[in-house]
Amino acid sequence: MKVGMAAFNANSAISNYGNQMWKSILLEAQNDFVCQDYRGSIYEMLHVNKKPVIVEDLEDLPNKTVIEHALLKSGIKNIAIAPLIYDGEIIGILELGTPYAGKLNPVSAGKAADILPMFSTAVQRVLADMETDIRAIIQEEFTAIHPTVEWKFIEASASIMHDRIEGKKSVVEDIVFKDVYPVYGMADVRGSSSERNNAIQQDLIENLELANKVVGDILTYKNMPILDEIKHRVKLALRKIKKGLNSGDEVGILDFLKGEIVPLFQHFKAEDNALAPLIEEYENALNPSLGVIYNKRKAYEESITAINQTIANYLDEQQVGAQEVFPHYFEMYKTDGVEYNMYLGQSLVKDRAFNEVYLKNFRLWQLITMCEVANQIELLKQNVQKPLDIAQLILVHSEPISIRFRMDEKQFDVDGAYNIRYEIVKKRIDKAYIKDTNERLTQPAKIAIVYAQAKEATEYLKYVKYLQSTGYLNKEVEMVELEKLQGAQGLKAIRVSINLKAKNKSYGSKVIEEVVASLQA
Repeated sequence: MKVGMAAFNANSAISNYGNQMWKSILLEAQNDFVCQDYRGSIYEMLHVNKKPVIVEDLEDLPNKTVIEHALLKSGIKNIAIAPLIYDGEIIGILELGTPYAGKLNPVSAGKAADILPMFSTAVQRVLADMETDIRAIIQEEFTAIHPTVEWKFIEASASIMHDRIEGKKSVVEDIVFKDVYPVYGMADVRGSSSERNNAIQQDLIENLELANKVVGDILTYKNMPILDEIKHRVKLALRKIKKGLNSGDEVGILDFLKGEIVPLFQHFKAEDNALAPLIEEYENALNPSLGVIYNKRKAYEESITAINQTIANYLDEQQVGAQEVFPHYFEMYKTDGVEYNMYLGQSLVKDRAFNEVYLKNFRLWQLITMCEVANQIELLKQNVQKPLDIAQLILVHSEPISIRFRMDEKQFDVDGAYNIRYEIVKKRIDKAYIKDTNERLTQPAKIAIVYAQAKEATEYLKYVKYLQSTGYLNKEVEMVELEKLQGAQGLKAIRVSINLKAKNKSYGSKVIEEVVASLQA
């Protein structure tokens, strides 16, 4: 009598590589079966009914499938198969087979019923261990993986695990998804560089003016020429910084304040009790952890953080429903604002049929979320010390591309020379100007939709009209041409104005409340 075992798992890769260990009677007879081969077989009968199947003589079985023919060819005439059930689900099959017809019958095979739970527990433990090993390989080789494409990484990791079990040198296979449609969006803080420089400049001026006052006060107590020389240098630094902040100015002034002013004040504070209150006034104005005045810069950075967190939280919240509509790959980056990539297509999924209606749906969904984001940021301004504006942009690309997982960077990137152009355009359009003007394409309270083909403009103008009817967008629509960009020319854009006073719409106030609460904490 032969004994065999096979395992089932939600991910076929685990089951497939598990077959190297399970030693199924059926797969020992022939291991190149496809799913259709099981249709109408005794194995399908078992899986549907979740009950043992006993065939006393396969020769007499009517309507034999390729499965039963393969068993007969391997010398099995009499077979009993029983489901291994764990938490109400079939996780495997126990097989008993013999070349003698009638030896395994309902009575004799029934004796195995008592031991089935032990086999079920054992198979579940092995499957769990295999899944743990595969997760470890994913973390080791690929780092954190988006749930939509996780199945592909599980297959690659299972292959690595199989090679390691057999003592072979494991080779990480390329992870490539072909013919996927990109959807790119960006919400950039307008004038972030100049706002940051202004905040730094104002803090440095306040710091130098306060230092100048304290040095002057000390001079009234200590008539020392060196103090007068230091006061002179403080005034020179003030005069320079008020004209504008140049590269290296911040570092130079901070070194002067921390390296000379602070040690000087500490010395006189310890030496003369009369000077202590004057110097403590300066110390109390400094940020405890940084040792300098950090008021304007702090307000700016808190505002940037709040904007990024508000947008990211909202997009994460919306992604839950969007993934249910159709699974897709989504990645998001935070800088001075938020940018994100979405990829969707047939190659990304295993059990869904892709249709271009999903691409159109996500393009409209993206426009709606941008309107929502703009209104959230408008509400956020009331809760931050430094209100900032955002400008939003969409890049339309109608041709499918390929993306490849870059092992060195642990992230996806476009694949192929032709697709690189898309990436180049994506990195340059946010700084683009309208042709023959000095006006930036991206503007606060507006969405710029960059496109290259007339059919793309036609599609998006339909969405714009719809969103105008719902109150998301104002009637103002501009059709503009972009200046020539390095590596890209002939690009055009639709620029639409967002209605920031739309009524009866939920703009995710809960998200804003959570962000403000975290800032206060």
